[in-house]
Amino acid sequence: MTEKYYFPFLTERNEANQFVFTLNELYGRLGDAVSKEVFMCRVMYNLTYDYVYVRKMVDLTDYGKEFLGLLDSYSEQGAYIYGAGDRGDKIFRLYPDKKWIGYLDKKKEGTFNGLPVLSPDELDPKNNEALIFISNRTRPAEIKEELIRRGFDEKRITTWNEWNKRAARDSYFDDSVFHDRRALAEGFFVDAGCFNGNNTVDYLRWMGDESLHVAAFEADVENIVNCKERLSGYENVQLINVGLSDKQEELHFKTSGSSSSFLKEGGENVVKTDTIDHVLQGKRVSFIKMDIEGFEEKALRGASATITEQKPALAISLYHKRDDILTIPKLILELNNNYRFYFRHYFLGSNETVLYAVNEE
Repeated sequence: MTEKYYFPFLTERNEANQFVFTLNELYGRLGDAVSKEVFMCRVMYNLTYDYVYVRKMVDLTDYGKEFLGLLDSYSEQGAYIYGAGDRGDKIFRLYPDKKWIGYLDKKKEGTFNGLPVLSPDELDPKNNEALIFISNRTRPAEIKEELIRRGFDEKRITTWNEWNKRAARDSYFDDSVFHDRRALAEGFFVDAGCFNGNNTVDYLRWMGDESLHVAAFEADVENIVNCKERLSGYENVQLINVGLSDKQEELHFKTSGSSSSFLKEGGENVVKTDTIDHVLQGKRVSFIKMDIEGFEEKALRGASATITEQKPALAISLYHKRDDILTIPKLILELNNNYRFYFRHYFLGSNETVLYAVNEE
């Protein structure tokens, strides 16, 4: 894909000037110093894919400082990365300045990122004083348990998933952004991209009132099963099995039974799409959270009347497409010019950057 697809303002001089104008306009809408740092780092990462900007976003966070402290505590012993794959590469790119001894991997050998790749069986648990960081996306807990059974010290083993769970504790419901939650209780909470129902439960508990009304949207039929089980005790939650977009139609859908299910040409399933405006029919909406794997812009267009007329607080994932960092906040301002923006990052990696929009009228 061309850069014009991702950043349409960068192709000609006039468009480059428009890019700068848009950048300045959005920067002036940012609500605090953290937002300015995260926004500019996200723009630069999306332009360059240089992980130095991801590192800067992570270092701004409490979990990032804690993880950095963990790596620094092993500055003499060093650390192994378990998993010579995509995520193993990313953690190395995130912390290239740390003392990595090598990779542990059962299926690969040789070198990776200039480091030796060893079988975990080659490492002697009795003589290991290094940290083991498990980067694997699948079965990390099982890998950790296996290492512990072999005699490795549990205190010297940590997983990417453990840290990302810690990082995600405040995602979408961040007290540093929402200083007063009372206005959020005045209408529906829209959980766009319900996945397993956890965000809905987190919202109700964060608000301290489990009777608040929720409209939870999820397109993946496999995820819907999990949502029904997770939310079965909440009569105030409407679970809606449609994909959110800017119009009603039928689209192909890639079902994964995970948080990464998405609308995709050639996907094995067909799902119906609808709009927030149509489904909710003017019901009072006070807060919209949205994480729908790259369909955020279209779903926001499908909520244009709700956003323009009711001005709900927004928490929108802003990392699925490179141009989302500009096009989504620009669209939001077109719908309501009184929003103030906040940016936060919640991941040991490039994912999970969230845009918050809070009406200041």
